[in-house]
Amino acid sequence: MIGRSSRGLVVVLGACIAVLLGAGVVGALTVEEGEASGGGVGLNGSPPITEPGPPAPPIDLATVIVAGPSGFDQIPDTRLLVGGPVDIDRLAAERGDQTRVVFQETRLVNGFVRAWQKPASAELVTVRLYQFADEAGAASYAKRVVQAMSKDPATTFVVPATNDTVGIDTHVDQGANRLAYVFSRKGRVVAAIAATTVPPVEAGFLAPFARAQQSLLP
Repeated sequence: MIGRSSRGLVVVLGACIAVLLGAGVVGALTVEEGEASGGGVGLNGSPPITEPGPPAPPIDLATVIVAGPSGFDQIPDTRLLVGGPVDIDRLAAERGDQTRVVFQETRLVNGFVRAWQKPASAELVTVRLYQFADEAGAASYAKRVVQAMSKDPATTFVVPATNDTVGIDTHVDQGANRLAYVFSRKGRVVAAIAATTVPPVEAGFLAPFARAQQSLLP
């Protein structure tokens, strides 16, 4: 993140799980992709973006987004602050100009956002799929976000049976739950899963949910 202290990171992450009720709008869990900046390498050491080529044709991300975990109900896309198909303009309206810069630099093609909640509990889960023009853009974006969000006091954990995936335990408690993230990349698509889950975060629904989403990525 740009000049943000670890304490500031914790405050922002805690705010991410707020459910905004009013005017028929629900804001679900989000990720701080708009706060990361600078170049980097991919999760498996991919090089930073060099000379861009022509963008790849868009993928219909709505057809590859995972179904909600067992016991969770989908929040209608229209009730989310940003739900359903998204582009740079919508994401920038949600997150600000720095988001626009990051997605322009990494060459976002399109995105899709969906969220679920578990009745009678505080558990929420959001999936954001982002397709980039090439694998280098996807790797650069994923690396930026993981580096920004895994700083102390956050820690990373292994998501079993996945490749090019990083789990992040933010150590921010939300009642009886913990706020955690899983970032997974497959080719040109990055999946960002945000969830409130009962600790330990590497157990429970989060890991199989993340594996299911990665298996569907093209």
